[in-house]
Amino acid sequence: MTLHPMPHALIHDLSSRLTGAAAAETLQAWCEEHGLSQGPITAEVRHLW
Repeated sequence: MTLHPMPHALIHDLSSRLTGAAAAETLQAWCEEHGLSQGPITAEVRHLW
């Protein structure tokens, strides 16, 4: 994993990509781009209301 000098920029990028997208596929691609994972992942969405 490579540390990014501006972690808030990474979080903003991920948040922007997840809006209106298939969460699991988007999260998997984002993690692979940033060297955080390889292979299938599971994403769970929880609504707080």
